[in-house]
Amino acid sequence: MAILFGATTVWAQDGGAAAPVLGTGPGSCVLVFGHGRNFEPTQAAQNEHWDQLNLSFNREVVDALNQARHTAHALVLKVSALDLARNARLLLDEAQRLGCGQVLETTVFADVESSSFKARLRLYPLQGMKGPRTSGEGLSIGAPLYTNERGFELNQRNLERLRPELLARTMSDEFLQSFVPASRTGAGVSSAAASAAVSAPGP
Repeated sequence: MAILFGATTVWAQDGGAAAPVLGTGPGSCVLVFGHGRNFEPTQAAQNEHWDQLNLSFNREVVDALNQARHTAHALVLKVSALDLARNARLLLDEAQRLGCGQVLETTVFADVESSSFKARLRLYPLQGMKGPRTSGEGLSIGAPLYTNERGFELNQRNLERLRPELLARTMSDEFLQSFVPASRTGAGVSSAAASAAVSAPGP
């Protein structure tokens, strides 16, 4: 069983402000942007492993949003995509093309300094949206509105046992419940459910 040592859900908003709202009307959508952070030029197999983790995590988040009737589209970059300015332009151009006013970042990555690996959902508003176009010129990414992050002890056993789809579903449920009145959320999702996402059936 993995050790879940950090689970944070944070609203980044002014005091008294209402929580951000996910659009459900025509033309509103969320761009779910995935990108790993652990590129090693000489470790092709390791890079592919991180790419697959991030792809699986991202796909499950997109599916969860669409099943909850929030239009979501995926954009996933490989860990080898190191040009941050180019990455931002790809993101903004795709959001503009689709007419998405928000970006939900998904990432699974190792943080060697803290001896952990982390999974994160982070919601950003896009500023300057004027309807779907082919270029994101004039768009910018605003300050984060929401962050949900979970950290696990960084070791080979936990990495091998990680089930990114289950972890993504748990964190997506938490994210979606943040936008729904408490009377409609039920009992919520426990930290134990997230911990189970980094475990394998016992013998």
